[in-house]
Amino acid sequence: VVIDGKVYDLSKFGALHPGGLPPLLDPAVAGKDATDLFFGLHRASVLHEKRYARLQVGILAKEDLVDKKAAKPKRGERVQEVDVVALPYAEAMGSWRRHSPYYTESHHRFRAAVREFMDTEIKPNCKAWDDSGELPSRDIDKKMGEAGIFACLVANEGIGDLLRAHGIELPGGVRPEEFDAFHGLIFSEECRRGVDGC
Repeated sequence: VVIDGKVYDLSKFGALHPGGLPPLLDPAVAGKDATDLFFGLHRASVLHEKRYARLQVGILAKEDLVDKKAAKPKRGERVQEVDVVALPYAEAMGSWRRHSPYYTESHHRFRAAVREFMDTEIKPNCKAWDDSGELPSRDIDKKMGEAGIFACLVANEGIGDLLRAHGIELPGGVRPEEFDAFHGLIFSEECRRGVDGC
């Protein structure tokens, strides 16, 4: 990868990278000039630390350097729109790392179920509700109840028997006894993500 005109070999560094291997393998990074992405996430002093400085294997020749000023559009010039690139650290750590000592399969199922509900039922409407000052309809409230969204607010209170007695299931098939602080954290993150833009 190239950072600020210097070439770094990260092939043996992936397992040690605090952000994990996926950001280093991203097509926008691997084998490319990743200067802007790097400095968007790291301090410049990181490159001067001995343990990271040893990863430098070369320097690009002047003719190989991209003139960033030349790449900028002129005033009034239309710029082609590009898809949003997923950034490391934009999602919670447990959602994109391969292994976490804290997030189990139960947590991943739970996140997927809450996210699907929020993306399907809440996100398409939340901006309109917010702009008009309206509350979600009773139909939405009912869907939230049926999906176990409301039950998540009290799931860690030891009321598993009460939830079962009323036929209430938590998202992703999570048993109330499994529901822990990390499920609560995921619930909070996904609710915030689900109303993005409001």
